[in-house]
Amino acid sequence: MGALRAAELHTFGMCGVGRVFELFRDNVLTDDDEVAVVHGPEEVGYVGSTTPLVDMRATLHQAVTALTIDSVLHDELLGTVQSLPYWHRTYSKLFALHAHVSASLQTWIVAHPVQQKHAGAIKILEEMSNVADRPKRVEFCFHHTTAFENLISETHDRAIDNGQRRSVD
Repeated sequence: MGALRAAELHTFGMCGVGRVFELFRDNVLTDDDEVAVVHGPEEVGYVGSTTPLVDMRATLHQAVTALTIDSVLHDELLGTVQSLPYWHRTYSKLFALHAHVSASLQTWIVAHPVQQKHAGAIKILEEMSNVADRPKRVEFCFHHTTAFENLISETHDRAIDNGQRRSVD
């Protein structure tokens, strides 16, 4: 979800890294279910029990690039994965729904997973360690809208009301 949030807040100075961030920033991807994953509990180290759509999509694309599958099978498998709710997105579920997928193709896909989310997490940790001692400068133009001014006024009014109540009590 970090890449999605970074893309949403990019114009306000938030830094994002990695391929998933770029896909969201460039509006290639727009749905948050692309990165949703079911995790196990603390007792098992929060291990993921599903695969994010963004990674399954990239793995299937890689299978086409490697000439392991053709574009017709790619589109068929991707369509199935997209139709599944995120809590059912696993390769075993995909293969169960497509019994015609050969065992060798199943083995290839499981052996060559693209893990963009994982790579992005590693990259952000590396970036953070490189800039930990340098302050970030953000330059963007903030527009004071009527809604913003109303919010400031309401907040100010509440602060005054709370102060008066305290002095009376």
